[in-house]
Amino acid sequence: MKVSDFILNFLAERGVKYVFGIQGGFISPLFDAFHGRTDIKYICNQNEQASAMAADGYARFTGLGVAVSTSGPGATNLITGIGCSYFDSIPVLCITGQVPTGEAKRSAVRQRGFQETDIVSIVKPITKYARWVNKPEYIQRDLEEALWNARSGRPGPVLLDIPMDVLMAELPNNLLRFIQPSPVRVNISREVAQVVQLIADAKRPVIVYGAGARHARAALLEFVETTGIPCLPSWAALDLVPHDHPLVVSQFGVYGSRAGNLAVQNADLIIAIGTRLDGRMTGSSGFAPNAVRVVVDIDIYEAAKTKPDVMIVADVADFLQEINAAFDPHKQYAWAEWDWKSRIAAWKQKYPMVTPVPDDIRSIIQPLNFVAALNAALPDDAIIASDSGANLSWVHQAIFLHGTQRLFSAYGYSPMGYAVPAAIGAHYATGKPVVAICGDGAMQMNIQELQTLKHYNVPVKVFILNNRSYGIIKQFQEELFDGRYEATDADGGYSVPNFQKIAGAYEIPNVRVPNQTCVEWMVRFALDTPGPFICDVMIDSDARIFPKTRFGNPLENQHPLLPPDELAENMRNE
Repeated sequence: MKVSDFILNFLAERGVKYVFGIQGGFISPLFDAFHGRTDIKYICNQNEQASAMAADGYARFTGLGVAVSTSGPGATNLITGIGCSYFDSIPVLCITGQVPTGEAKRSAVRQRGFQETDIVSIVKPITKYARWVNKPEYIQRDLEEALWNARSGRPGPVLLDIPMDVLMAELPNNLLRFIQPSPVRVNISREVAQVVQLIADAKRPVIVYGAGARHARAALLEFVETTGIPCLPSWAALDLVPHDHPLVVSQFGVYGSRAGNLAVQNADLIIAIGTRLDGRMTGSSGFAPNAVRVVVDIDIYEAAKTKPDVMIVADVADFLQEINAAFDPHKQYAWAEWDWKSRIAAWKQKYPMVTPVPDDIRSIIQPLNFVAALNAALPDDAIIASDSGANLSWVHQAIFLHGTQRLFSAYGYSPMGYAVPAAIGAHYATGKPVVAICGDGAMQMNIQELQTLKHYNVPVKVFILNNRSYGIIKQFQEELFDGRYEATDADGGYSVPNFQKIAGAYEIPNVRVPNQTCVEWMVRFALDTPGPFICDVMIDSDARIFPKTRFGNPLENQHPLLPPDELAENMRNE
């Protein structure tokens, strides 16, 4: 058996059915090893960036994604996708081919082998593990260690750089193994007891949860329902608890709902579980000024960065198991007797994110209304991949997830061009059609993946929210640069092609949605058409993201600003 055959056996035995990549000289032995196999297959992308993003989308549903590329530019093209997985804690294995060991540079010479590049050193800051596998006997050890790192603790991407001669070598008898460290469970009993007491003393508690709680979803729901505390998801966790659950408030943050922001800013106790509480969530000043903050995170640096009052560095699953066992659901708590929940319900009713479109402007598509109409047409088990920019905000502001719907994006890194390749990965992970929502700018970043959709007949329905500009940056320019739209619209140098003609060139069915009146039937047509579909949605070019908290303001002070007396009443806490 060759090393390349061993690698595919290793991956297939661990449940990997699809690998994403692009052929190249130094990775060709690995591609050749796929010949005749049915237990594991490759999907050819058109750019290695898309391969890494497809592997990321695949891993979000299966627990492990794999991307492969050749050396040099093939390897460096993976980097943007690797960044997506690193910042969102997604376990992805990248395998890069490398020049034969005899050609590897051993001095200060810049390059010896053709396309030789030290990809291991380049990606170390954005991987949990990266190694040059320079001997055949190391292959099992390095594969095992790489996967252990990818999945243990806070998950993330790993990379193995394998020379061509190693890939082609016969497997030796003296294979080395990785000795997996014994798991260590931290004693958090004292901290759990402290949190139980804080809950007992609170009058306005909220639970905030993020993607770090995904692997403990059932325990999270038990905690929410047992305590009866209102809860708010991060964007990355919008699908963990259905939106129509009576205890779900809404999402919150700089682009959050007014109801969600008012709940957080009025809270006297915040229990943050498996969320980074990044700046898009907390704003730039005055986050939860009256709240005792409890942060539960497996990453000590993430847990400590917001300087919480109680910091619990542990697996979210362990924390939830202990606090669910320790909490007394029969005890009477202050917030259950006070009007906290009724105030939240009133905010949700008074400040909805989506309002009906008046008849006199139905010739213009408003993005929030389009997203709401699209979501209403989706089945209960739909999978939605969202891209970067203004469309990401509009999707998360307007979507109302129901059933077992799944929504994901590359939240931490957020590159334009993520949604389509990630949707391809999600399809191969689940076998289901996937909806990809992106902006016109994002569509152009990985537009070559339309050929992947066509070649494999992948049922990805692409909805382009086309405002003919970089809408989110134009909003920044209005706030910070007196509306000078440099490099964000046609006058400034950015322009948009005819996506219908491009879709036609790829022989993919498509429509252009010109106004709000025809949204529902065109969306249904796109969803009902077999295979891939491109829907070019001509949204209002002047649409902006509202409500929004501008830099320097606390979360409750969102634009468009509320009247001072109304804001003061909302922030009243006797």
